[in-house]
Parts: sequence; C-alpha cells; structure tokens
Amino acid sequence: MSSPKMIRVLIADSNEVLRMSLTIALAYLEDMAVVGQASDGLEAVRLCADLQPDVTLMALRLPKLDGIMATQLIREQSPQTQVVILTASLLDEDMEAALQAGASAYLRKEGNLGTIAAAIRRAVQ
Repeated sequence: MSSPKMIRVLIADSNEVLRMSLTIALAYLEDMAVVGQASDGLEAVRLCADLQPDVTLMALRLPKLDGIMATQLIREQSPQTQVVILTASLLDEDMEAALQAGASAYLRKEGNLGTIAAAIRRAVQ
C-alpha cells in the first residue's frame, strides 16, 4: 500500500509565533511538511518560486506586499502552487479580492487545525 503524497506547505505571515505554531502543528500530520516560512509578501513570492510548494498558507496583512498581491503573483509565476488565505478579516471585499487573485480558500485564523488541514488538502485536489 503506498503512502499518500506529502503536501509541501509554505507559511506566509508576519507573526513569527503564528508561523512557528502552524509549522509545529502541521508537522504532526503525516501528509504535510512545511518547507518554508515567509514574514512578508515579497519573501512569500520569492520562496514560492524557489521552493515550489504545493500550497501557500497566506495572511492578508503582510509587510512589503499584501497577501492579495502576493497571491496574484504566486498564481501567475508558480501556477502549480495553490494559495489558502488565513486571516482575521471578516470583510467580504477582502474575501472577494483574495478569491479573484487566485486563492483556493479563505479561512479565519480562529479555525482549528482540522479546518486548516482540510482546506490545504482540498486545495491540492
């Protein structure tokens, strides 16, 4: 029986504690591996080009380049990389802008690990 394909994840958030927490939490899942972390939007775009992750877990509010623009650039430059937005924003216009930029999903940061993992898995299917 073959093991499931490892999903390679990049985490892009300006909050170091959140990035580390997500990295640790996702390490417990047998089918996911965090391959990189970005603290701003420009770094996220660069790391996606370099690391070619399957999914980028992206914050909306990032320094240097916001999550919407970073999502759009990632989807243009690395179309095989899916983007899942993870944000505190409840604004409909943020969700619409993220989806128009090419995000596969839009999640609230208050979600649990199961919800985040399910969105990552759906994004690669």
